[in-house]
Amino acid sequence: MLASSRSQKGKYLENFVVDNFKKFDKYCCRDSGSGNGKYHKEDVRTSLPFHIECKNQEALSITAWWNQTLIGCPADKYPILIYKQRYERDPKVVMYLIDMIFFVGGSTVSPQRRDFTELITLSFSDLMSIIERSYNKL
Repeated sequence: MLASSRSQKGKYLENFVVDNFKKFDKYCCRDSGSGNGKYHKEDVRTSLPFHIECKNQEALSITAWWNQTLIGCPADKYPILIYKQRYERDPKVVMYLIDMIFFVGGSTVSPQRRDFTELITLSFSDLMSIIERSYNKL
């Protein structure tokens, strides 16, 4: 695959995520420097407590992608990996189970969460529903 088409594929997923997150954060946007190699930045910037890494690839490398997500994640954000494979309508989301529990409960990010390493995978539409219900409680 040509580099330009790989880049377009990545932008497609990032734009999809931004469009959905704008319901909760009107300033949500793609990070123009993501993947530039000089330093790691998140793929999608949001004021929500999420550090988002997006992958739109055929071959799954969840462990490597998750490690990349963690490297760039500040302590006050929940690391989230969003990935999509060809022909999938709904991207998948990987995150710590403990982070989902904290977020749903309305708690701030816990620094101790790094002691809990169990991951969950859910659909992107499920994540959007959870965020929507959490914000409707406020």
